[in-house]
Amino acid sequence: TKSDLLSMQKKDLKVKDAKDFCAAFVDIVTQESKVMTDLTAKNGDESVFSLFAAVFPQVCKLSDKRQRIKSKVGRAQFNKIIMSRCGFRTLRTRLKAVSKSAGCWLFQGRRWLNPSDTEDLSTITNQFEKFRTKYPIIPSSVLPLILDLLKSFTKSWSNKMNSINFRRALAELKCSGRAKLDGHKDKATIAAGFSGPDAGPDTP
Repeated sequence: TKSDLLSMQKKDLKVKDAKDFCAAFVDIVTQESKVMTDLTAKNGDESVFSLFAAVFPQVCKLSDKRQRIKSKVGRAQFNKIIMSRCGFRTLRTRLKAVSKSAGCWLFQGRRWLNPSDTEDLSTITNQFEKFRTKYPIIPSSVLPLILDLLKSFTKSWSNKMNSINFRRALAELKCSGRAKLDGHKDKATIAAGFSGPDAGPDTP
């Protein structure tokens, strides 16, 4: 019920391993993808951390001030966790057509799961049940909240990704059979305004 959800969000969940908790949550809302053009926001209002904080505000440090708060997970720490545990890879773009709040850095390697898609909805539900098995304190009422937030996030993000300028860049990436997810630059990547953090030489 809604009261159970509000009660849970006020409680200290006493999560012993924040890394496991964050990674398990990410498996509910995203899925591995080797498609280079499947991107998510690393920062801002439509980032994975933003969704996580909306569901579990009591375990998040919502200020970007450089201070450690015991048992709280900040944005930077959360991003480090999901990069090491969940396969997210950073991608720098010089394009400004995605989202001002997202900035120049995006994530590759995972995609949002869309509750409007039957297969995705099944994955979300199954992953949530695994999450609850691991963390019994989480009430079932959290799932509707996650689904509502995901619908909003995926719709808004899709609109931004379909903007004219960004669509043009994605088309160039899709047309290149040489586009890699391994951080190497190639002509299509450069032309689209992207560069990986560990970029190597052009691929043959």
